[in-house]
Amino acid sequence: MRMSYPYLIVGCRWENGWLTKVLFSLVLFCVSGLFCRGCEIGRIWRHVCFTKEGEVVDGANFRKGLFMKNRGFSLVELMVVVAIIAILTAIALPLYSTFRRRAVVQGAIAPCSDARKAIMAHFQDQQTFTGFGFLSGNAGPVVGFSREIGAPIPMGSSLPPVRGLTWVLSNEEISAGTVSRAIIEFQFTDAVCTGCDGRFCILCDTSAGSCVYEVNVDITNTASNPLNSLDKNRNTACTLGTVAAAAAAMQGP
Repeated sequence: MRMSYPYLIVGCRWENGWLTKVLFSLVLFCVSGLFCRGCEIGRIWRHVCFTKEGEVVDGANFRKGLFMKNRGFSLVELMVVVAIIAILTAIALPLYSTFRRRAVVQGAIAPCSDARKAIMAHFQDQQTFTGFGFLSGNAGPVVGFSREIGAPIPMGSSLPPVRGLTWVLSNEEISAGTVSRAIIEFQFTDAVCTGCDGRFCILCDTSAGSCVYEVNVDITNTASNPLNSLDKNRNTACTLGTVAAAAAAMQGP
């Protein structure tokens, strides 16, 4: 009984075309030969894949070939492997960098989102963000001025200390007793995340009886920065003077 090796591989005819043979052989070798070099299946695949093109043998010679000595790689095969690794590396590294930066920035946005409701509730009680800051230091419980006692009181929220991250809290009284803005800036060292600085703004208006918020990552608004997708309600609470104007901007034209 005579058989052609190409027909032994799941019915695929690939004796024509050396590139297809090299790529197919590479995949099979990596799966079965490289990780199971001493296994029977590894010897089978290496024997079939690296047989000379067009060679036809009988059953006896095929069985004998299963136990042939492992052959080395040719220069072309090694170059193909190196090229594939280089292409995968060029694609994977930028993606990994973007995912890592997004994770770092989301780690700063999440505590701001958690504190948002407590900060808004403080404004509903006091009609101002005066004295918006930390109880002590550069992290921890957030406080604001209380008109009743004439001193700062805890807002019931906090921002945790994070390595390589600096919180900067400030407020802007747009219209005393009516419109006020609380600003939380997060600034990263270059060693932790470059181009990741941003701010979380909360604009409250007693006349509207509501508040709006904005997340603005990369305050330079560089168009090519992939972190821009993390922005929420850009150019509203951080820049506009009333909740009505911010709401209209969020609705669009």
